[in-house]
Amino acid sequence: MKYSILAFMILLSLFTNAQVKKISITQVSNLQRPSSSALFTGQHGGRFSINQSLHSQHQGYVKGLKSYKVFPNPSDGIVKLQGKALPSFVLIYNSQGFIVDKIIVKLFDAENAEIVIKGLPSGLYIIQSEGFTPQRLQLN
Repeated sequence: MKYSILAFMILLSLFTNAQVKKISITQVSNLQRPSSSALFTGQHGGRFSINQSLHSQHQGYVKGLKSYKVFPNPSDGIVKLQGKALPSFVLIYNSQGFIVDKIIVKLFDAENAEIVIKGLPSGLYIIQSEGFTPQRLQLN
């Protein structure tokens, strides 16, 4: 475990040009895990925290996504979308993560739409569009 952390810090310093503080081997055994995050000094002297910065980036990304409902689920191929904001097109991913179709969304009004997914085999699919949360869909 200690070696994997050391390898990670070395790789991090190589890729980000961060400055790694050298410590003796006796100090390594006395190290304790940081309570909130590890602080590093960047190339320009600014400090950043890996755990906190990644967490805040992830939270901002999730909060910035719009959401909509997909129904009926499971479906026979005609899927209705409902939400305050709807995408203009969606990408359909299979369970292995490959894009299998790109479908233009047929809008009925500002909050209701429909997509037709015919010709795909039964299984689990992910509906994704930029700026929206991914939705799972089971096709019968």
